[in-house]
Amino acid sequence: MRRTIATLLLGLLLATRAIAQDEQQSPADARAAISAAEAALGEAQARSGASVETANLALDLATLQLDAGDRAAAASHAQSALQIVTAAGGDAARAQLLLARASVSQDIASRERLATTLQSVAERSDLSKDVYLAAADLGRSEMRSGRFSEAAFAWGLASRHAESADGDTVAARASATALEGVALFYVAVRQRPIPGVRDEEIAAHARLHEAMRLTMPALTESAPGEAMSPQVRINAMARAWHTALDARHADIEPPWRGEDGADITRTVASDVSYCPARLIAQPLPRYPPGAEFGLRVGAVVMRFHFSENGEIIRRELAAAAPASGAFTNAVTTAAERWRVEWSEEAPPGCSKAYVLSSTIRFQFPS
Repeated sequence: MRRTIATLLLGLLLATRAIAQDEQQSPADARAAISAAEAALGEAQARSGASVETANLALDLATLQLDAGDRAAAASHAQSALQIVTAAGGDAARAQLLLARASVSQDIASRERLATTLQSVAERSDLSKDVYLAAADLGRSEMRSGRFSEAAFAWGLASRHAESADGDTVAARASATALEGVALFYVAVRQRPIPGVRDEEIAAHARLHEAMRLTMPALTESAPGEAMSPQVRINAMARAWHTALDARHADIEPPWRGEDGADITRTVASDVSYCPARLIAQPLPRYPPGAEFGLRVGAVVMRFHFSENGEIIRRELAAAAPASGAFTNAVTTAAERWRVEWSEEAPPGCSKAYVLSSTIRFQFPS
């Protein structure tokens, strides 16, 4: 079971990395930013030597190096800054946080040091951006290692500080919130089954629901033929895991069963009138052989792009829970034969050019 979960998580982490890369600088821009920071640090060292100014510039450089994946160089600059600030009797919190972040590895002790450091600065508004970046790093590392309770803590902290992230802060918050929900999902999966719903699953549902709410407005901005935005990808990811969670409790009445799902499934109203369509999902995908040895449940979100004359011009996989595996293959193969049926009672002047999402749920028979 542990090996299966590790395989499923690899797909999730790759999908999450793809979302994050949409918001990152290009390699050329990253190199230019690092070069500028190195020049600024060199000038400060020549001007004032080992000062608090040079320590802060060294930490700025370390942050850029971490974003570029150069942990060794980042750790060296963070260590130098820590020594300077400590000798000057200054506030060493940022240097300690960046050093702990740069030192994270497969060693559990390194991740525990970062978690402890994060707890000590969690309420520091002046370090909010650094806390967000470090918490997201920790969340990814803990997910990769299968330490889901620790990952849930990290993603929850990242969500709280996402307003300080660079770029699209809504996407940053929604992504961290959804991943906190996924981590809590796996916390529940790893425990012995009980009658009813675990507290972790109730919390996971709330986080996934919140991620969908945050990103719902972005769905109206999706035009046929265009690539998915980060927010649309996150919405699909959260919806897939939300549906998989429902599948785990299809035979009982979970606390969220009576929720108002309109804000999740309905596109926000706009000035455009869209023609009603019905997706003919035939043939249905079969439950894949062997999938019962994994999570036993799953969900796949597909997006269908329509032209103005109502033809399907693109079928694309938006998200899956788990993020890779037999469920995805089963759906993408079957979806090649799906078609759309347009209502004969469509309002005059309505548009057929839009994107329709469909979520397919898998549940192994009890």
